[in-house]
Amino acid sequence: MSADPKPKPPSKAARKRAKFGREFCCDARVAFVRNLRCPAYNTTPCENHHIESGGTSYKADYTKIAPLSFRAHQEIHLWGRTTFEDRHGIDLAIQASKTQARWRDHCAINGLDPETGERLTNDSERPQ
Repeated sequence: MSADPKPKPPSKAARKRAKFGREFCCDARVAFVRNLRCPAYNTTPCENHHIESGGTSYKADYTKIAPLSFRAHQEIHLWGRTTFEDRHGIDLAIQASKTQARWRDHCAINGLDPETGERLTNDSERPQ
């Protein structure tokens, strides 16, 4: 009796897609965040800033993203999160939570799957 062959590990491209999905969700969500206003400077476009780490050499998942302008993104990396939040009077955890809520609302209104950003095929698939 022969043993089952060892399964092949995922390809580099598959691992890269999975990592992007965990860290940013999808291209549609990246574009959505880009069009939000920066809470520090009330400007657009915004970059997707992960407010915390997902562990050594990892970004947190996409629910931990706050929209920051290029200037604000540079400041947070220069000053650190606490100083940045104090100087601008904002809480990035709240901003990330608001961003995720806005994304879910956007998806519900536009018939998109909030996990993939893809159009749902019919109304019965829409999240409640």
